[in-house]
Amino acid sequence: MPETHYCEVEGCERPAWRACGLCPAHLKRLQRGRPLGGPIEQLSPLERVIIAGSAWLEADAENDDQYAARLRAFEATCASWLRSKGWRPPRSSMPHNPSATV
Repeated sequence: MPETHYCEVEGCERPAWRACGLCPAHLKRLQRGRPLGGPIEQLSPLERVIIAGSAWLEADAENDDQYAARLRAFEATCASWLRSKGWRPPRSSMPHNPSATV
């Protein structure tokens, strides 16, 4: 049985990815440029929607790339929240080629 490695961040007892020595949550923090210390928060899907919506509203409207990225993140977070509530998108009756006549 392989040996279990734990996160190298002080106080974290989560299993770590062997290659980098960090758990997935701390690795994500590192990738996003956030401090590694502090507790890992377990946010509810609705809390994530609120945070993503706030980030979108605070986006620089004149920076098209930032605005679009935050809008996509907000839409994805909303979709995740809806899925957590059991919602599934309806099957589209539209043909795959929108220019095709029905």
